[in-house]
Amino acid sequence: MKHPEKKREQKITGKLLGKITPEGFFESEKYSLYKKTSIKEIIVKEYEVSF
Repeated sequence: MKHPEKKREQKITGKLLGKITPEGFFESEKYSLYKKTSIKEIIVKEYEVSF
């Protein structure tokens, strides 16, 4: 996307996936942790106490 005032492309940063080297692609540790710990389901339980 071109920025009208700067007259050049605007850098848009997304997720950090990893790095590319001559040996291949390596996932970042944070991204692999994010993939492992994604929340699948949230359960809310309510308890009532009376005296």
